[in-house]
Amino acid sequence: MLTTHKAIQTRYKNCKFRSRLEARWAVFFDHCGVEWQYEPEGFDLSAELDNFAYSQGDWDGAYLPDFYLPEFGTWVEIKGSLPDDHFGMTLEEVKVWCLAKHTGKHAVIFFGPPEDDTKSSRAVTNEWRPRMEREPYDSLVFFAV
Repeated sequence: MLTTHKAIQTRYKNCKFRSRLEARWAVFFDHCGVEWQYEPEGFDLSAELDNFAYSQGDWDGAYLPDFYLPEFGTWVEIKGSLPDDHFGMTLEEVKVWCLAKHTGKHAVIFFGPPEDDTKSSRAVTNEWRPRMEREPYDSLVFFAV
């Protein structure tokens, strides 16, 4: 069973985040020296959804990704935890896949909080860029840092 918690809006660097978790990722990106934009634009992904055989959930195609990382050309969606029953694609995975198709850019989902250590920072800077450069934008890429 998936436990949900009410998000607590948080301010960081004159930006109002919808949750503390999103703000923690912004702090982490800053720590790594990665430029970020928070919710820079929304998208209508209904055309991509129409081309995708997904019948679970009620989604009209409207989507506002959490972050855009210009240096990596990557959209990032932040989620609190992995779903307990993860068989097939979840609705969040479908949304991220449709976003990648629509924009021609990478899109990833980060689950949980970032780790506050040097190893995690090195993983982002040393492993992320090479992987983003070799992965096609329409593949789902997951990172656990």
